[in-house]
Amino acid sequence: MCHTPESDFWPVSRVAVIGMGLIGGSIAWAIRDRLLAKDLVVYDANPLVRNQVESSALGCVVSASAEEAVRGAQLILLAVPPGAIEPVLREIRPALDPKALVMDTASVKVPVVQLLQEILAGKAHWAASHPMAGSEKSGFEAAHGRLFDGAVAIVCPEPGLPREFRRLVTLFWEALGCRVFFLGAEVHDRWVAQVSHFPHLLAAALVRWVDREALAIAGPGFRDSTRIAASCPALWKEILWWNRKSLVEALDTFLEELTLVRQALESSECDQLERLLTEASGIRQALETGRWPRTGKEH
Repeated sequence: MCHTPESDFWPVSRVAVIGMGLIGGSIAWAIRDRLLAKDLVVYDANPLVRNQVESSALGCVVSASAEEAVRGAQLILLAVPPGAIEPVLREIRPALDPKALVMDTASVKVPVVQLLQEILAGKAHWAASHPMAGSEKSGFEAAHGRLFDGAVAIVCPEPGLPREFRRLVTLFWEALGCRVFFLGAEVHDRWVAQVSHFPHLLAAALVRWVDREALAIAGPGFRDSTRIAASCPALWKEILWWNRKSLVEALDTFLEELTLVRQALESSECDQLERLLTEASGIRQALETGRWPRTGKEH
C-alpha cells in the first residue's frame, strides 16, 4: 500500500525514474522508503549504473530502455542532464499513457518547458520541476532517500494543468520532504541563477583566483564557501550554459555590488563598510527563519 500525506487520494501505483544519478537515485530511494509506488521502474543510459542499481538494495525493476521503463507508468520522473531531455522525451513519447504525468528535475526551466510543450502536446500532462537539493558528490553511489528533507521543490506546471495533477505534483514533492513553490519558468531561471548557479560560478572563480600557497592556511570559512566548486564539472558546465542568459544578467548586477564594496573600502571612513556588512548580516540571519527584510532591489 502506498503512503502519502493523503493516501486515499494517491492515484499512482507505477512510477518510472529515468536517470539514476544523485537526484534520480535519491528520488527512487525516497519512493521506496515512503512506499509511494507498488511498482518502481528505473532506467539509466549507462549500463554500469544499471548494474549498480540492480546490485543495490533498492528492489526496483531496471529496464533496458527509457521507452520500456515508462510503459504503463502513471508518474514519470526525468532526472537527466538538460541536454538529454529532448532525446529522452522523443524516445518515451510513443509509450506514454495519455493519463500519465511527466516531471523533470532540471535546474533550468525556460528551455525545458519549451521542449515539454512541443513534444508532449496532446500526448501527456507535464509539470517541469526542480528540487533544490544536491551535493558536491555525484552518482548513484551518493544517492539516499533523505536528500530532499527540508528542500524546496519549484514547479513550473503545464498551462491549464488539471487540478488533480497539480495536487499530485504537490503531494509527491511534499511526500519526499519538500516545500513546494509554483513559479513561472522565467522567474525560476532568474532566481535560481542568483541563489544557485551564480554562487557556483563564484566558488569556482574563488578557488581559481586564490594563491595556491595560501591554500595551506585555508580554514573552515574558505572550505564552506567553495565546497560546491568540487561538483561534477561536466554536469555543471551544461547547467550553467543552459542558463547563461540569466547568469550574465546576474553578473552585471553583482558587479554593481562589488563596486559598492570597493567604494566602501576606498572611503576615508569605515561607516559605509559597516553599513554594507550590517545589512548582509541581517539578511543572512533572517535566511534561517525565512523572514528577511526587503531591500527594494529589483533584479
